[in-house]
Amino acid sequence: GRNFCNKLWNMARYIEGVVGEDFELRNPQPQTAADHWIMRELDAAANNIATMLEEYRFSEAHEAVYHTIWDKVADWYLEATKIAPASSEKATMMVWVLETCLKITHPYAPFVTEAIWQTLKWEDSQIITARWPERTQYNDDQADEFDQIQTVISEIREVFGIVGSNDIAIMSEGSELLARHKDLVLKLTRSAYVQDRGESSGLKLVGTNENIWLDLDDEQLTDYKSQLERKLADAEKAIHTLEHRLANEGYVANAPKALIAESREELTRASDQAEHLRHQLKHL
Repeated sequence: GRNFCNKLWNMARYIEGVVGEDFELRNPQPQTAADHWIMRELDAAANNIATMLEEYRFSEAHEAVYHTIWDKVADWYLEATKIAPASSEKATMMVWVLETCLKITHPYAPFVTEAIWQTLKWEDSQIITARWPERTQYNDDQADEFDQIQTVISEIREVFGIVGSNDIAIMSEGSELLARHKDLVLKLTRSAYVQDRGESSGLKLVGTNENIWLDLDDEQLTDYKSQLERKLADAEKAIHTLEHRLANEGYVANAPKALIAESREELTRASDQAEHLRHQLKHL
């Protein structure tokens, strides 16, 4: 709706401000792990959305457009560009990303995407006549690395949110991944600092094979464990309620299909959350 269209306009303004007027429209050449990752994500999204549209799965395609642009491009890729040094390659990448986003959104927001396209004046043609995004070349290992650092950042954010503070050092023992992406980690977690040292103490991250931990004191660790246990109890209660509801033959026979599907999705989310929390508690 309106928020999504505003997000598109804000993305366009930001990217236009970064790239300026001195850039060349050409095939993008990824320079960073984030570049390789977003190329892979947008390639997959464009391909999947095209298939969904051809099969008249319009609602699924709409969801794919929304989550690709909001969750992947805006929340992750554009944040990563804010710490990357200026270069012609960066400008070309960002132009390609925005144009791809506008193309996959066009079937659902034709007027807004055309208005942005014409305002930018990067292309002579209208967006309605533009080719659908084509396959690009990227490095899977580099894309995987950005996936890994996202996992690290997300886990750190989750812990900081639970303990109610980000004034906590991120420690590691020879983590090259953390060293390469230190600036991004500091920016997106707002942590005090990152330090490499030989002995671990505090809370070790469980979502990565890297030896990374957070310098929590005993009181923070105790509070963190209590919060996890409380969240797990809530998740297990939700699972019990939803399983009981879905086991009721009368409910399944008479309730609207959309409501039944929603209950099943809620059960899946609650089960995934419970499994995640048990994994965290096990490794404390």
